[in-house]
Amino acid sequence: MIARRQAGKHTLIVAAVLVAAGGCSVTTPTHSTVIAPSLGPPVLGIDWGRATSVERPVNFDATLPPGDVRMHPILRIPGQAYIVDLTTSPGGGYVAVGYVPPSWTAAAWASPDGSAWSLHQIDTADFSFAVGAASGADGGVVAVGRSGSLPVAWTTADGAAWQRHTVPTIGSDG
Repeated sequence: MIARRQAGKHTLIVAAVLVAAGGCSVTTPTHSTVIAPSLGPPVLGIDWGRATSVERPVNFDATLPPGDVRMHPILRIPGQAYIVDLTTSPGGGYVAVGYVPPSWTAAAWASPDGSAWSLHQIDTADFSFAVGAASGADGGVVAVGRSGSLPVAWTTADGAAWQRHTVPTIGSDG
């Protein structure tokens, strides 16, 4: 009981010293009533809205039979996909990249307006993952990632047809 009183007394003394030394005081926050003016059209990544259509991959049946046991429980979600990066397309529109199960292959979604998205296969190799995308002034888009344990890059002019490129690694002759 004595220890509690002393701890409480020490806390009160420290608080009093901080208030006196720092000029701190208790204040009530004020709320602004100023409404910020509109700065123009929506900005990608800042202003969010619902897409009208995003094409889903066909990976598994929507319902599983009773007693179904799969190797990995995360693969039980029909239409599952991972979109991991997005870039503008120099010709207009957007390209998003990622990967889809069940064999984890690189995929892309292309949209002319950010509202409706069509799905395109980037690579057919199992365990290929597109994890980054960038657009160039030449009108092309490059996606980077890996296929198995090797780095790989893919390029496209339209977000739909992709070409695979090997990427040299440290210590290789490439």
